[in-house]
Amino acid sequence: NGISMGASGATGIATILNVLQTSQRHGPLRAIFTSGKNGDMSGAKNLDPSYLDGHCLIGLNGETTWTVNISSSYALTLNTERNLTATATQGRYAYVIAASGFSTGRVRASDYASRVNPVTIVSEVLTNAKSAGVFYELCEFSGGTDALHMPGEATAVVVVNDYEKKRFLQIFDSVEKTYRDRAEQAMIAMIETIIPPEAVSNEDADNALTFLFGLLSSDFSNGGDAAASLYINHVDLSPQRFSCEIAVLGADKDAAERIVKEQTNIEKLSYLPVSETDRVPGFATDPDGEAVRRMIGAYGKVLKSDCETGAGTFACELGYLHEKNPDLDILSIGVTIDGKDTPEESIDRATIAVPANAILEYLNTEARETL
Repeated sequence: NGISMGASGATGIATILNVLQTSQRHGPLRAIFTSGKNGDMSGAKNLDPSYLDGHCLIGLNGETTWTVNISSSYALTLNTERNLTATATQGRYAYVIAASGFSTGRVRASDYASRVNPVTIVSEVLTNAKSAGVFYELCEFSGGTDALHMPGEATAVVVVNDYEKKRFLQIFDSVEKTYRDRAEQAMIAMIETIIPPEAVSNEDADNALTFLFGLLSSDFSNGGDAAASLYINHVDLSPQRFSCEIAVLGADKDAAERIVKEQTNIEKLSYLPVSETDRVPGFATDPDGEAVRRMIGAYGKVLKSDCETGAGTFACELGYLHEKNPDLDILSIGVTIDGKDTPEESIDRATIAVPANAILEYLNTEARETL
């Protein structure tokens, strides 16, 4: 417990080596170690397809012991950048609007609607104030730190004058009340701070907020489209520059492309063009197929309890491997990991041996049925 980032990779390697050393009854078996998983996935992208000439691939990047992942979302990363015009601040009071302590980490297209994005909360405060005719100066806006991860925090700095101070606080209180029950242990606060010397020009601030809130309030960002979702995983606004990274998740390529097409309307309204920076293919395995049946049976025998199938985290190397051999049955299993791919990543040691034992049982089952 307490192991840092790399838990899934380290235990995956150990699992493979254990299976190779221990297994006795199986047909041709190949172990594949890929590099660059949390970076450019160069190993999966450049792997020779001839190494994937089998019929079943068992990946070891799962994060819940009792789940056999049989699919992964198709993912796109989009980015927008633009230089902004700065103006000298005029108001008398400066505030930090902060939403922090929220659950972070990678998400699936199917569970986005249940997550709270703190960028949404801060954007809603700022946009509601604009809609209500409250004049304020926007000096900063930031949220998220990791590519392809849901942000855990978001902050903005605004400056108001005497007349607008009370109205802005009322709007903040209304938004905070809306999200209070969903915030759990998180914090949503408005704290007085030192007045910055510069703010974003009104026109640039309006365009940035139109872009952010337009994305966050759309159907494909709040669960209206069950096949796909969109979320902002990083935003950075200063008086000089605005940048934003967006993740698009789809059950398949068509669902993801539909979102990309629909969000162009928001680009036109905000005058902020978006460009694609990366895409990661997904995969899907027949839930009623032989490979899934055998692994479910193997898991049940090892755990002495039922397990289930599910969707894996997106942006994993398995989609690239599926592209190289579309006929592969792909399964993904693993140990139980909290905070996967974050600095707080920790592993449940009691689950370390489960994947190896399940694979050995899977191989034994296949050998018996083949014979």
